[in-house]
Amino acid sequence: MQLAFKCNAFAGRKNALDYAICAISNAGFRSIGLVYDKPYLWHERTANEGLFVLARMLFNKHLSVASVSACTASGYGRQDDDLTPPGQRFGPSFASQYLSERRLRVDHTKKVIDFACKMGCSFVDISTGYQPPDLDIASAWRLTKECLREVCSYAEEKYVFINIEYEPGKFGRGGLFVGSALTALAMCEDVKSPALGINLDLIHAAVCGEDIPATIRLLGNSLHVVEFDDMRSIVDEKGILRRK
Repeated sequence: MQLAFKCNAFAGRKNALDYAICAISNAGFRSIGLVYDKPYLWHERTANEGLFVLARMLFNKHLSVASVSACTASGYGRQDDDLTPPGQRFGPSFASQYLSERRLRVDHTKKVIDFACKMGCSFVDISTGYQPPDLDIASAWRLTKECLREVCSYAEEKYVFINIEYEPGKFGRGGLFVGSALTALAMCEDVKSPALGINLDLIHAAVCGEDIPATIRLLGNSLHVVEFDDMRSIVDEKGILRRK
């Protein structure tokens, strides 16, 4: 088992990744989870001299890379001075009805796989993003499956695992497409790639209303990465308990 701290807690500042690397190392961790999206990491830092500088900094701070998150790709549509977390800005989606957007997301994920290999990392996390509001579920499922099969075929050649990190949200048209343990597991079984598994974010599961121990048993050998997060519960104006 490899215990790591993920850098997505450090947005809101310039040089967010550099700050995160120092803080995580100083806290005593020896592994880090990277987020391949602005404001942390983007293409210009993973090529040529930038990649060498990053690898040297991680080495000097005694940090190995446990996973690389490609769940969001908001860097394609945001300004460089936007230092906020990627949040729900998933970028081009595997389920998009537009071939150009699906192609961009597939090619982007392959770049992240290449980056993970260079970092000596075996795990790349992804999300399927939103289901287009004017696309039916069957079509969105088919397009996503086709994209994931191509991505996983590439990952198999690189000996990298691709992990679906499902997210809670408004399901159905316009909502998050793969948004539960059951749908994530069904996608894995449909794609049929040994490289495809699941990243279980425990707070995502809790907000979905899933039973955590039962979900872990359900996912079985498909479970590759587990994330622990902060969560807070609030009572809204109608007196309903909401989890965030």
